[in-house]
Amino acid sequence: MSATDVRSDDPSELRREQRRELWHFWGRVLAVMAAAAVTVAFILWTYWMAQRYLILGDDTARGERFRDAITATATGTPRENRSFLNAQCQIAAESFYNHGILGNGDDGPAPPNEKAFLHACSGAFMGGHGGGGD
Repeated sequence: MSATDVRSDDPSELRREQRRELWHFWGRVLAVMAAAAVTVAFILWTYWMAQRYLILGDDTARGERFRDAITATATGTPRENRSFLNAQCQIAAESFYNHGILGNGDDGPAPPNEKAFLHACSGAFMGGHGGGGD
């Protein structure tokens, strides 16, 4: 047996040992909490990436195709074309997703897929997922 295996009856030594055990306990608790926070952050980031690039990609492509179809046959001045494109994209977004957009009506905030379509079509920044800005 070594000298460190024998416990002292000295009260100050016992208090030191208790403090050391308490620090080890809280160190483990903090490590578990940090691991849980990192895990939750990773799960949320993965969900955000999946929604942003996989789910909303279809709606974005739909908006780009709609924009290309409108601009391919456009006549008039660039300003008229831009105004026409914005109006048609908004009408199409509201029709495709059966939801008012840009605060029109009592439909509430636009869902991410509708915002992704409108942003890809007209370039409108609406904020939030899919709206061109976060």
